[in-house]
Amino acid sequence: MTTNPLLTAPNAMDAPPPSPPPPPPAVPPPPQPQQQHSDDKAAAASLTTPCPHCGQCSSSSNEALQRQINAIIHNTGVRAYNSASRLSSHQLEPLMAEQGPNAGQLPPQGLFPATPLDFYELMNAGELDGLLDKLEAFYGRAFSGKDVGWRHFWFRLFAGIAN
Repeated sequence: MTTNPLLTAPNAMDAPPPSPPPPPPAVPPPPQPQQQHSDDKAAAASLTTPCPHCGQCSSSSNEALQRQINAIIHNTGVRAYNSASRLSSHQLEPLMAEQGPNAGQLPPQGLFPATPLDFYELMNAGELDGLLDKLEAFYGRAFSGKDVGWRHFWFRLFAGIAN
């Protein structure tokens, strides 16, 4: 009688278990968080002096940066809203200033045109240069060009006014 080679072959279940993998390399512990300003005097002093932890920033610069970031995020949605309509009577939303001393603030009531039609009427009446000068001063940026048509174009682009 002959033996079946499949029945006499070594079985994987009969093999010894594999050795466990080596342990992972040691990971250094995470750095400890630096202490924050502990009292109001230290926080007030940091408004004019460099941060004692890194020596490069100050609380005022961090707050200004946060205002700028919040304004940019806010303005993204406002530009999308302002560009969503092709109607000249579409109510526009004003943008926040993204830079300069007014960063994070909305313009005073009446400075930003309420509709695209209001903007075009000012252009036709020859009063757009004055409004653009005030908007430039508030937003801390130039809407420049060789004539009022270019200035008008750059403001519309900034504000998301599509028509």
